Amino acid sequence: MLHTSRLPAESLGMRLDDVSESARPSATPQTNLPSACQNLLDGIRNFDFSSHDDVDLSMAMLGLRNRAQRLGTDEILPEAFALVNEAISRNLDIQAVEEQLIAGFHLLRGTIVQMNAGEGKTIAAAFPAVVHAIGGSSVHIITANDYLAARDAELLAPVYHSLGISVGAILGYMEDDERRRTYQKGIVYSTMRELGFDFLRDNLKFNAEDKVQGKLEVAIIDEVDHALIDEAFTPMIISGRPISDKRSIARVKNIVVEMIRLQREVTQDLAGQLSKPGLESCDLTRILAQLLLAEPENPALKEYLAENPAWSKALRTVAGRDYADLTSELFYAIDIDNRYVSLAEKGQDFLEQRLGSFYDGRSIEESLDAVWARRDLTLGERRKKADAINRRLARQYNLGNQVYQTLRAFLLLHRDVDYFITEDSVVLIDRSTGRPKVDCIYQQGLQTALESKEGVTPHQDCETLGQISVEGFIRRYQSICGMTGTASSSSDEFLQKYGLPVAVLAPAQAINRVDLGYKVYLTRSEKLSAIVDQVIACHQAGQPVLVGTPTVERSEELSRLLSEKDIRHNLLNALSCDMEAQTIKDAGKLGAVTVATNMAGRGTDILLEPGLSAAIVGRTVQLIRRLLSEETGPVLVNCYSIKEAGILETELSNSMLFSTTQEKHGGRRQLVVRSSGAEGPGDGRFVVDFSLGLRVIGTEIHDTPRIDLQLNGRSGRQGDFGLTQTILSLEDNLINLRVDGVLKLGKCREVDDAGRTYFAGREVAEHIEAFQRIAEREGEVQRGLMQDYTAVLDLQTGMFYRWRAQVMEAVSQKDFCVAVARENAARLVARHFPQLTSEEYRVQFDCLADEVQLDYGIACSELFGGDFNLLPQELDGLFIGEIERLEDRLGRKEFSGLARQILLQTADELWSGHINELKDCISNQILVTTTHKSAVAHYIRKSFQAWEGFRERVVAQFMSRLLTFPVALALDGYGAGPPDTFRVNDDVKMLIADRPTAVAAAAD
Repeated sequence: MLHTSRLPAESLGMRLDDVSESARPSATPQTNLPSACQNLLDGIRNFDFSSHDDVDLSMAMLGLRNRAQRLGTDEILPEAFALVNEAISRNLDIQAVEEQLIAGFHLLRGTIVQMNAGEGKTIAAAFPAVVHAIGGSSVHIITANDYLAARDAELLAPVYHSLGISVGAILGYMEDDERRRTYQKGIVYSTMRELGFDFLRDNLKFNAEDKVQGKLEVAIIDEVDHALIDEAFTPMIISGRPISDKRSIARVKNIVVEMIRLQREVTQDLAGQLSKPGLESCDLTRILAQLLLAEPENPALKEYLAENPAWSKALRTVAGRDYADLTSELFYAIDIDNRYVSLAEKGQDFLEQRLGSFYDGRSIEESLDAVWARRDLTLGERRKKADAINRRLARQYNLGNQVYQTLRAFLLLHRDVDYFITEDSVVLIDRSTGRPKVDCIYQQGLQTALESKEGVTPHQDCETLGQISVEGFIRRYQSICGMTGTASSSSDEFLQKYGLPVAVLAPAQAINRVDLGYKVYLTRSEKLSAIVDQVIACHQAGQPVLVGTPTVERSEELSRLLSEKDIRHNLLNALSCDMEAQTIKDAGKLGAVTVATNMAGRGTDILLEPGLSAAIVGRTVQLIRRLLSEETGPVLVNCYSIKEAGILETELSNSMLFSTTQEKHGGRRQLVVRSSGAEGPGDGRFVVDFSLGLRVIGTEIHDTPRIDLQLNGRSGRQGDFGLTQTILSLEDNLINLRVDGVLKLGKCREVDDAGRTYFAGREVAEHIEAFQRIAEREGEVQRGLMQDYTAVLDLQTGMFYRWRAQVMEAVSQKDFCVAVARENAARLVARHFPQLTSEEYRVQFDCLADEVQLDYGIACSELFGGDFNLLPQELDGLFIGEIERLEDRLGRKEFSGLARQILLQTADELWSGHINELKDCISNQILVTTTHKSAVAHYIRKSFQAWEGFRERVVAQFMSRLLTFPVALALDGYGAGPPDTFRVNDDVKMLIADRPTAVAAAAD
């Protein structure tokens, strides 16, 4: 049972007891609001339901629902918001503030709303949810995990129930019956995973009444930037039987490892050439560019670039311009941004010598054409040979995919960055949140390749029965909106990709957090020592500190350094996520030090311990007293806000032991503190930093500023004091490629108390933000490239599922069967008579008759010699005649049931093969194509050729299975009654399921 007391009221809104009249929506409105928002707030003030009892409130909502059905929701919006507001205050003892009402309005209009941490997104979502629900739409509120879905549904259940609206949560443990009942409720909380997999599972079912989900109408998404941008192309996959061969995987691994070893010998030789005296500039450039392509992490290359940082950009240009020449000595090339690996010609030759041809199937396809051209073989014999060739072709393409995935596993994925090992298994890490993705595995053989690399028990890759990306699924909703603390930096991408504008809402309370910006040290070691020194200083003063790191590896490195200094701290990363709740609970306590990956920056609120400010001030006063007792000079105290300076100055003055003066110093306040009665200015040798609230220290910048903003947003929550600073080095990612821009800022160079040189100031911040904007744009481009591949399968998935739903819901299948018969007849005639000549007519007709007899059990020799132009109509007449005889024998309803079952099962079997064909095609295109555009263009062309082939196979195999279905066996062998009582029962379904095996055996 989940209790609402576990959710702090501060994260939702303001307790009624804590709200002054001026803070209530009925009081003075905000200024400078868009007119629509201001009109809504004014309208809400016109309604007062405080005198209504619970029954009256429910009746008012019932009347509102009726009017909404008649007039539309726009007409009743202010009254609906006022009713929800009253229900919240009455049931939760929380008064929604204007910012939450405005957020609700924007969400209702299909907008991405940016709200700071602790501003009450959970309550804000209730307003549009209720309005959509009374308008008759089903509402899905999508949260980050099952815990939040259950918590929010239970928390708001009294509100919804008091308004006559049902609510529930779809959770991972639920079975179909419970899911179906929950989906019928007006408002449903769940995760993207549960909703997406229910969608896929529903589209594998054979009867409409077995589905659980219902319509996808309204989606309100929490942490929407993570869902729709970071995770947009993450596939949700329903898997079937294993398809990979462990022996083949081991063989490919050994050969790829050998090739990697040979390439490293090449890179060692290249690195050795860098030390040769008298090396010409052009030769130096060539060697470095080759190293950049062959091994971007090569130590000699990194050392050279650290000493000559301005070369990074130039080398990238050379590597792209002279790619063919530079890779002539290499086996493979790694994309400079570590996105993919491409085989060089030398690598292709090496692998083909050991594995055989695997990246070009043209020779096999030509042999397939030759088999079909042979007239000395019967149709059955040709099919048997063609099936063997097709299996060989499939193995070849799968081999190419294994090579590609093994190269990715060894060269692009890194332990404790992309994944970690636990209990003989590989667990993926979410790069955006730092959390383990325990329910996710890499697809297309990459997981198996990674497990093989790490020596853990490999899991065989499985066939894909259904797949859709997060973006592809969410686009199935009629209305989308969402909330997050960081959306503005991705506003263009939201608008271009989803058509969703972003609205940034001001916080309900003024922000007292101070953002100090960036300090950029020369080396990583200096950066780390500066971070440790700052943590020690904060720890002594009692100020809680949160240090954000990008990876498990980095967090553990910093943890070791703090342990060496005897600083007690909590470590939060993917390896310790089971302690996340307790770690976050402790992170706001006096003297707490927390080192965390990005998981501490999303979906979590760090609450400050009561009395924290007073305790920090007390410790700071004690520290100043001790320092003054050791020296005669004053102590200089840096304060980063006027308020904080005033608080400390008041406390020092009240003690009667100190005399203080306040000065401006470099954009901040500085208190000069002396012992009472001390004379002379003194040297001021001791400098103390003073700040209140949570201090956040960032240790690297990310490809997108959203992640950095999420981390900083943990501090200064709901008007709390706080301070943030990001401490970097010139060796960090993003900066090291453009380091010359920072080095030119000589006037921004400073030296800290330990003698370490760093760069800081407005111009430094502008440079770093420019780097990040470039990286953000590159990230958008990269996501666009991924979308090129993902969108094709999502599009075809949508087409297939729509067609499948039409088949499932159709009362009669007769019209469809007739249309299929005509299409099959026309296709058969067109294929067997590509051109009509009198001398070949008999041969062509005999081939047609053989196929019709073999596949459909129909003799069509009587059509020989007739008018050729009428042959398609005469052949479809034979097909339709068989269909009508089958319908007469079974009965109309039973015939439709059998046809539906055969059609859906045939389509599902072939769809699985189609998906796997497309995925193998992607891997092979990336592996052997150096430019993305040509790879995508080829893939799109192949994918739609594959779609047409898939569709033709469904039509042909369905008609063949229907017309040759053993009805007599179903009636006699399985104890069915007379024809008019025939049913597509489980036994008949087994006959259909076994049919592919029976056909294959016959072909052999």
